[in-house]
Amino acid sequence: MTSVNELKKQYRENRDQIRRRRRNLREEQKNLRQKYHLEKSLAKQNPDEDLVNDQDFLAYKESIKNNKSDELSWEKLDNSALMYPIITGEDMSNVYRMTATLKEEINPELLQRALDSVLPKFPGFNSRLRQGMHWYYLEENGKPAPLVKKEDDFPCAYIEASKNRSYLFRVTYFRCRINLEVFHVIADGTGALYFLKEIVYQYLRLVHPELQIQYGNGLSEGVTVSAKDRFEEFYDKKPLRPYRFQRAFLIPGQILSGERVGIIHGYLKVSEVREMAHTYQATINELIVSVLCYSIWQEYSRQITPERPIVICVPVNLRPVFGVDTTKNFFVNVNAMFRPEEGEEVTFAEVVSQVRESLRKQTTREELQNRLSTNVSTEKNLLSRMVPMMFKNPVLKQIHKLSQKSLTSTVTNIGVQTVAEPYREYVDFINVVLAHAKGQPLKLSVSSYGDTIAINVTSILRSTKIPRNIYRFFTDHDMEVSISTNGVYR
Repeated sequence: MTSVNELKKQYRENRDQIRRRRRNLREEQKNLRQKYHLEKSLAKQNPDEDLVNDQDFLAYKESIKNNKSDELSWEKLDNSALMYPIITGEDMSNVYRMTATLKEEINPELLQRALDSVLPKFPGFNSRLRQGMHWYYLEENGKPAPLVKKEDDFPCAYIEASKNRSYLFRVTYFRCRINLEVFHVIADGTGALYFLKEIVYQYLRLVHPELQIQYGNGLSEGVTVSAKDRFEEFYDKKPLRPYRFQRAFLIPGQILSGERVGIIHGYLKVSEVREMAHTYQATINELIVSVLCYSIWQEYSRQITPERPIVICVPVNLRPVFGVDTTKNFFVNVNAMFRPEEGEEVTFAEVVSQVRESLRKQTTREELQNRLSTNVSTEKNLLSRMVPMMFKNPVLKQIHKLSQKSLTSTVTNIGVQTVAEPYREYVDFINVVLAHAKGQPLKLSVSSYGDTIAINVTSILRSTKIPRNIYRFFTDHDMEVSISTNGVYR
């Protein structure tokens, strides 16, 4: 008679064998897809040569058709992404935009070919969203890349996956600018920049064949295509804590009609902004957050109280903190706060002092580790994992609704951007734009390239008083500011 231990051994062997077959199948599908896209790209570059073997792509599609869907490559959402599918809709897209402005008009056909070539190399972007019983998850998307289109909508509009070949990003263009708009569920800004830059490099190699001859079609040195969930690596189990939200001042005002979104770009010299930051013993990011707080205070000082302070959400990239990389989300949010003292005159120096102190307390490695661990521990709680989505969604939506009242605005800074040396003469600027959110009708985004820093305002408010205060602050300090808009504010 077969013993229990022997049965267990046979079960484990059979299980491991099935897993190996599934891994081999996924690898075969991946190789077929990459080979098809590569040969398709080469064929477009050499139309007189018969390089394309459409049987490769047909074989890939047939392999999906003939195997169960659970044998497709899939992965769970990272910790930062869990909430996005639940709260996203037409009124709050959770989409952000990364842009690369070149020094020449965009050729849409070549841009499409560049996207077709690069997409198979980035598994994190080659995915579609699925709903499971307990959480949403990502599954490999075997469809051709989404179509490149001329920009015809306001920035950061909701991505309707069913009309986008199930992809969670889109690529558009306008004159000399390439736009990559990404649903936050698949990547943060750093991950999106890896993807965007490789699209730009491939596009430039197609436009300028001498670059392709000299540098080939491979990925640039140092870029990562890994879509590994880094939250799992660095969290320590923490006891669950109840959510507590303190009410913050919320910016009031009439909203623009017709779902319009206003974008204002203010360009300054990095050297001048850095010098001003040093005079206040602050970083550039601390200075810009302080300028936003002060600009809000100038307009609404009577409504801002110690019980309703200004609270600015500031995302912190965790890659340099932990020395790892990924295209997935890997950040936590910290809050900069300005709480006025009753009866005391508010100066900009006092605003900077409070903002600097609040940010620096929260951005030590120990504190960031605690925030990461608390967030992941909540996700891994047995009750949280086992409750079906139909019961979980209403609770999470209510938690998010409460959290909306605890933030005044957001400032995200993607830092100093560079491009690989062979392509620098063709690239004018790298920038970022955020979408508005419920409770946050105005947000700021910041990017630096060369000696230029862009402070970008996204707003659905009719009033431009806060943006005017922001840029006027710098001009009042004898700094030149160049302004451009998307035409909503004239």
